[in-house]
Amino acid sequence: KHREYLQKYYPDVKELSLHEILTLASILEKEGLADERARISAVFYNRLNDPVHDNIGGLLQSNVTVQYVLRHDGYTVTSEFGDFERNYQTPYNTFLYAGLPPGPVSTPTRESIDAALYPAADWDYYFVTTNSGYSFFARTLAEHKINIERAKNGEIADPYAEYEDLPTEDYNE
Repeated sequence: KHREYLQKYYPDVKELSLHEILTLASILEKEGLADERARISAVFYNRLNDPVHDNIGGLLQSNVTVQYVLRHDGYTVTSEFGDFERNYQTPYNTFLYAGLPPGPVSTPTRESIDAALYPAADWDYYFVTTNSGYSFFARTLAEHKINIERAKNGEIADPYAEYEDLPTEDYNE
């Protein structure tokens, strides 16, 4: 079914191969709620297409790509994500290796495939998911650091809020 569905849209997409679209869609499947996946997709496209922004270097920095391998390797995966996970040696580690991982990390739904094919028109480069499942999005590392603290403090992201400029004076890029 997925092959048929993708072939219907694939001629419109020049940027990624079919394999890459499925790989990105599989990440989106695990990263966010269905109604945020197009925006998360935009974050990943922005990172892939503008690797010099905030010295990102084309790194997706997706927890789910590392968690996929950790589960496969027999580790217990929790919501805590630290140095061990960020430095775990695998080509699926998108904190260490730029671009998409070698293959899918889950089976994507149509919503995730749509998001991979049609990312939102957005300039965000960062997101952090809150306990509600919704995410805070940011354009700069300074804004992202603020959002991480907001998420750690239990603040819930509002999926219907307009983009707001966050104060950045206390944070270094």
